[in-house]
Amino acid sequence: YLEFTQEGKAYIYKTARAPHEVKFNLLSSILDKVFNGSSLDLVESLVKHEALSREDRREILLLIEKMDANQTKDDEAE
Repeated sequence: YLEFTQEGKAYIYKTARAPHEVKFNLLSSILDKVFNGSSLDLVESLVKHEALSREDRREILLLIEKMDANQTKDDEAE
């Protein structure tokens, strides 16, 4: 996740990948290893353990509605 260059005795570190790429890769690994690939189990775990605030839940619902609307548009275009 990091790259470095050496300048004298010092090491200069910088990110090797974009943050969104790192997050996706880590979450994919957790999803596979902990939840056996089930996104539903992951979300259910977050909801049941009250790890999502009211605002988080509202944003997730809006995101799902937007995804559904885009899917409907794609289906109509076919």
